[in-house]
Amino acid sequence: LVHIYNEHDKQFIKQQNYVQWISRLTEATESNNFQIYFQPIAALNSIDNDCRDLYYEALLRYIDEEGNIHTPDKFLPAAERFGKMQLLDRWVIKNAIRIFSENNTISGNSKLSINLSGRSMSSNKLLEYIEKQIKKSRLQAHQICFEITETEVIASMDDAISLMKQIKSLGCQFALDDFGSGLSSYCYLKNLPIDILKIDGSFVKNIDHDFIDRAMVQSIRDIAKTMNIKTVAECVENEAIIKILKAIGIDYVQGYAISRPLEHLPDSNTDFKETISLPNG
Repeated sequence: LVHIYNEHDKQFIKQQNYVQWISRLTEATESNNFQIYFQPIAALNSIDNDCRDLYYEALLRYIDEEGNIHTPDKFLPAAERFGKMQLLDRWVIKNAIRIFSENNTISGNSKLSINLSGRSMSSNKLLEYIEKQIKKSRLQAHQICFEITETEVIASMDDAISLMKQIKSLGCQFALDDFGSGLSSYCYLKNLPIDILKIDGSFVKNIDHDFIDRAMVQSIRDIAKTMNIKTVAECVENEAIIKILKAIGIDYVQGYAISRPLEHLPDSNTDFKETISLPNG
């Protein structure tokens, strides 16, 4: 295959950008140029209570030499293209568990959610690595939930189910992320060993004025409840949406109406409550 160079060629520019990112990512895992942000996920059934479950999703960021923060959409395509996703996943697993375990707000009710890529789901050494990191921490396995997107599960169903069962045998939980984005979501749902469904944000962000989206979210919640699966609504951006989701019976909400991703975990339970904004009643 011969590719003729053209300075305006978008494919060439993208390829060059990928190559630059790969060298940065490899170095970042060694020099810790990565940073983990934590986004709170709030339990809707405890809005009126003083005590809320401490539930966070770990989100990866890359910090460059000038201190600029880069979100995953900038570097994950390169990592996927050049087979670096397992390396990134392991860095996040190790450091997210360590940071979460060391924080003084963490109790037995606290939960940490960590994303896994489809590439990692086919790794036969991932289970051993996860078990090792849990044992090094003061967390219990049930406090850790791994997330994988619906699209990645569909792409490697057998590998995904096998690894899910193995990881769950440690005591960890599993969440199916971006649920509803696939064309046959309900067809395979009953065969997946999951504990949590994260409803794709495209159905949630307009739910306050789109009755079809509301009906679809209600449908997902009803199916999940029948299967004894908890639900998380993503992309929750205002209080009107929160009230609708509470009326529908969604268990957890995540989005800017609750809190933006935090650079650091709160130092106390009081600090945690101040990071989230929920309506009364």
